[in-house]
Amino acid sequence: QRIYGDTAVTTFLLVVLIAASTCTASAAEASTTSAGHKQLDSVSVRFYNDQTSRLSETDVTELPEHLWQDVEPGGVTTFGYSASAIWCHIRITAPADESVVIELPTTRLDHVHWFQVTDGKPVLLDRNGLLDNRDSGIAGQQYPGVYLPATASGRYELLFRATSDCSLAIPVTVTTAAKW
Repeated sequence: QRIYGDTAVTTFLLVVLIAASTCTASAAEASTTSAGHKQLDSVSVRFYNDQTSRLSETDVTELPEHLWQDVEPGGVTTFGYSASAIWCHIRITAPADESVVIELPTTRLDHVHWFQVTDGKPVLLDRNGLLDNRDSGIAGQQYPGVYLPATASGRYELLFRATSDCSLAIPVTVTTAAKW
């Protein structure tokens, strides 16, 4: 596994592009864009390459921290063609009054399973890869994704599991619903 800072890559790569602010301000100090939309306070993205493709969502939440690979905004990790399941763990802090959208703008993922993690326990939210239920996900969109309603805390923790018979190129967009 190699990490590159350059986003000009081939489709043999796992591409993580985060369209979000990574500042560490408190929710009360959230910045706004010129259009008046609030920015996300922080986004953390990391991945695990399940080469067996057999781990469950519970197994993944119990993995030691050192097995997860952090990804910086715009960072790229290579996998090539693989039968692996790629797990992505996302932590988001948003202003309390903002909903959040996570979208994977690619149609090349056969299966994408989304889990919300609460008190360390993952709960299935949706399945919306190419070969999964295409009537779910974000209304009117062709890409896998989830819409997360605003919460009082503004904190979200999610996992998604992506698999494909093709190469794994997974751009990830995380932003507020208003900005999206």
